[in-house]
Amino acid sequence: MAQERISRSRKRELEEPDEFITLSSRIAGFASAHAKQVITGFIIVLVMVIAFSGLRYYSIQTEKKAEIKLEKILMELEKARENKNPEEVFKALKPEFENMMVVFPRKKASKAARLLFAGLAFQAEDSSMALKLYEQSLKDYEDEPFFKNLVLKNLANIFEQEKDYAKAISHLEMILNSQNPEMKDEVLFHLARLHGANNMKDQEMDDYKKIIAEFPDSEYAKIANTKIQ
Repeated sequence: MAQERISRSRKRELEEPDEFITLSSRIAGFASAHAKQVITGFIIVLVMVIAFSGLRYYSIQTEKKAEIKLEKILMELEKARENKNPEEVFKALKPEFENMMVVFPRKKASKAARLLFAGLAFQAEDSSMALKLYEQSLKDYEDEPFFKNLVLKNLANIFEQEKDYAKAISHLEMILNSQNPEMKDEVLFHLARLHGANNMKDQEMDDYKKIIAEFPDSEYAKIANTKIQ
């Protein structure tokens, strides 16, 4: 009797539809009934994959071209500096930098080129061009604290040169308020000088005291000690 019950149970199992076969049949049935939509969907996905791969390859190749272009500019810069003054260097290389920023607008090498070009403009005493380039660099490096702070420091230099001490001070304060500010002792010393130039003597002395308290071994601390005596 036991053997008979097992046989009947097995028979019922065999008579029940297999879940995988049923699911496969349903998928096949759907594909058959909606053949045009399935094929179209597959083609769309395939095109998207190919397009993404193509764009990624193009992006990598374009970045390499931008890096090669920047290396060429750097070589020309070193050569120009041998027999030209800062203004002549700036004028000589201006077309190369501008061309690179147009041809490779969003590439890392182009962002680095803009930052370098801004420095050349400042050295050539073209403050308006330097300001424009540094402000764009500030956007380029919004998510990179080290370079962002470097740009803020250079902007402060420009505003100081133009005797706009309030703006210069505000840009240095942005550095101090950022996470992990680099060269804080140097920034504080620069800030003290600006406070002094802006007739803010109390703030100037506070800056020097901070340098001495927070960076006692710094070269700036030695100078700060002479200022508060």
